[in-house]
Amino acid sequence: MPGKTKTKVNVTQMADSETECFAIVLHMCVLKLPDINDYWMTDTFLTTRFARKLLSRDRFKGILYMLHINDNAHYVKRDKCTKSFKPYANLTVDEGICPFRGRVSFRIYVKNKPNKYGMKLYILFDAVTGYVLNYDIYKAAASNVDNSIQGIFERL
Repeated sequence: MPGKTKTKVNVTQMADSETECFAIVLHMCVLKLPDINDYWMTDTFLTTRFARKLLSRDRFKGILYMLHINDNAHYVKRDKCTKSFKPYANLTVDEGICPFRGRVSFRIYVKNKPNKYGMKLYILFDAVTGYVLNYDIYKAAASNVDNSIQGIFERL
């Protein structure tokens, strides 16, 4: 997959590269490109050499991945949106398939769908805004979960 490289960053060397990393971030604020990998592009017509001269792309991504700018001593846990959002009167329950080919007991197969394998979801959402309030994963008929309409409504 492009752009999905795993990089091991040596934490002891990070202090040397932090200024270059922040310089590249400031450069990205001035020069906007569609993808972060474009700053290390080698195409002579579209290239910008600034980021490539300072750090390698994988080194930059590794530092960016490990960067944490919050003070955990002053962390304030926020409420979930469901506590502050008041849904309108019309709620809708719909079912959908989340594409998935992994090994789980509740994966389903639907022959006529574009994504034939997946997990079936029952989704409760506000009909006016489309905001998803809750969802439930369909459990296979072999389990002792009540999959009737009444059972689905009670779980949601």
